[in-house]
Amino acid sequence: MPQTTHCLALLFLDIPAALALRERDGNEAATDFVAAVVEMLGRVRSVHGGKEIRCVGNTMLSCFEGPPAALAAARAMRKLTDESRIAGVQPQVRIGLHWGEVSVTGRSVYGEAVSACARLVATALPGQILVTGVATEALSPEERLLLHAVEIVRDWVTAVGGVSLVRSEEALGGRTPERAAQETLDRAREFGTRTMRLDLGGNGEGLADRGKGPRPEAMLPAAVASEGRVPRLCLIRGAVIAIVDSAESYVSIGREEGNDILMDLTTASRRHAHVEMRGDAFYLIDHSWNGTFVYDEAGRETRVHNAELALRGSGVLCPGCPASHSQAEIIRYIETR
Repeated sequence: MPQTTHCLALLFLDIPAALALRERDGNEAATDFVAAVVEMLGRVRSVHGGKEIRCVGNTMLSCFEGPPAALAAARAMRKLTDESRIAGVQPQVRIGLHWGEVSVTGRSVYGEAVSACARLVATALPGQILVTGVATEALSPEERLLLHAVEIVRDWVTAVGGVSLVRSEEALGGRTPERAAQETLDRAREFGTRTMRLDLGGNGEGLADRGKGPRPEAMLPAAVASEGRVPRLCLIRGAVIAIVDSAESYVSIGREEGNDILMDLTTASRRHAHVEMRGDAFYLIDHSWNGTFVYDEAGRETRVHNAELALRGSGVLCPGCPASHSQAEIIRYIETR
């Protein structure tokens, strides 16, 4: 049978509850339990255009056209298993997502990409989804907001470009990151603060707050705070937001200590860029070596280099490199009026 090579998005999952069920109720009960879970998750896979590669024991390997579909399926699978009970047992899963080259012979799929995906599953805890950096590169800026980089010291982690954890629905409070940001901005408008933490839940999933934090002198006058229709731009990096408005019309971005939004990546300049309010409009002014990549609501990319660009509506800023870069750090912006 001929062998072919393909680049596939792989979703590998494990059903750890089956082991405890086998010890408690025997092999037949565990086998029936796994079959029911696999059937349930197979329907989710089909909705997202995935195909089954194989099911062995309490594991299932599937493939998708690309990482976005695989991520959507993984999140839907986790949500379903978190809400389900089969034979009185919650069928929590451990999921790994990777994108890479595999060898295909008939229905057999093998290669280093499959091994990397299996290592992710072995590393994950029940209820977790881990994604490699290689797969992350193919996700949109919006989808990357769902991820939180985790530090795992292993040689194989370096080979796959690092590993990120997909934030749980509980951590997001049932909201998208965009909705969570909007709610935080609404609270900031209500209380008149310039910076607040974005509430994405616990579990250490938010990025560390490396900004300056709320400053007493940045409080808006009560009369302005109560107007409710003051033009504002909300900048979100990780779990922290900064607000640009008539009271604080300037926010700086860069690697150097003292910036309002501090960046970690080496492709960003020390004093990379700033966002300012002029009149009732907001502008990104870049004064960096590599430029700033701006993505609007439709995902269109604009590189701003030693120039300025008006920011309207909502979108994403990537200082120093495009969003497709494995080390890209994303700043989300939302304009309200």
